[in-house]
Amino acid sequence: MKINDNNLTESPRICFGENPIRDLQFSPDSTHLAVARGNSVLIYDAETGTEISLITGHTASITSIFFNLDGKTLMSACEEGTIRISRTSTSRCAGTIHDYEGEFVAFSPDGNSFAAKSWGLADWEVDKIHVFDIATSTLVQTIRADNSSSFLGIVFSPDGKTLAISECERHVLDGPCPISLWDISTGSRLKTLTVVVGGAFSIVFSPDGRTLADSGGLWDHRIALWNIQSGKRHRALFREERVNAWAHSLAFSPDSRVLASGHSDGRVLIWDVAIGEHLKTFSGHTAKVSSLCFSPDGSSLATGCEDGTVLLWDILD
Repeated sequence: MKINDNNLTESPRICFGENPIRDLQFSPDSTHLAVARGNSVLIYDAETGTEISLITGHTASITSIFFNLDGKTLMSACEEGTIRISRTSTSRCAGTIHDYEGEFVAFSPDGNSFAAKSWGLADWEVDKIHVFDIATSTLVQTIRADNSSSFLGIVFSPDGKTLAISECERHVLDGPCPISLWDISTGSRLKTLTVVVGGAFSIVFSPDGRTLADSGGLWDHRIALWNIQSGKRHRALFREERVNAWAHSLAFSPDSRVLASGHSDGRVLIWDVAIGEHLKTFSGHTAKVSSLCFSPDGSSLATGCEDGTVLLWDILD
């Protein structure tokens, strides 16, 4: 994917709403965009931005959504601890998973499992991540935080065998916070990539599985790129004039060559991963960019904001 100032459109297609955007997902064929807004999922035509259908049924805010690989069903997880499986053609519910505890859910790339993060609310409780098989709704693994740590974010590796977990010190805002890789089959920590002061709220794998990006912590807003095999940082993405606009969301392009970062001031920055060069800034949102994703064919970028807007940007090869 080759991106420069000449092939990024300045006028995005816009989808309006009232509730903050929690998650965005393109269909596998890139023709539709699902948007988690409040306790509903809206599905839009990705070319025109026109609303096509509405999926309802949740009684709490939806935190995560995921299209299955053939695009015929969509899974949505909400804060009440329920996952609904809906037919995209009819918006009807095809199944529900109730028996899990977790206020945040990450789906595996193949759609066969999910990881649910639960908070240890009392001082004597520890945070846990439960990994479930979706077909059987059975628990396959539990990962526990240390007594002094809390889990901030989780993401599956592209092969679905590893979880990257961002942690922070409990009750401490400026302490050292590790980002670690965990083996799902054994529940054991494989390696710690880095320690971020203040904790990284957004972490994401590149589709080729070679790189992990983190958004930086509360006190260091530099986006870091980590080599998975060596465990070492090979790039830091940073613009001096944007030092106070920390990154809240991250997404790699399908070919792993470009990274998009959504920031607290409403801007979206586009980066060349290989050389760390800033390619472009998208402006249009009026609040924190809460979610973003590239279409599977690499032609579009969707950005969602806490002000309830979704912007669709054309990205041409």
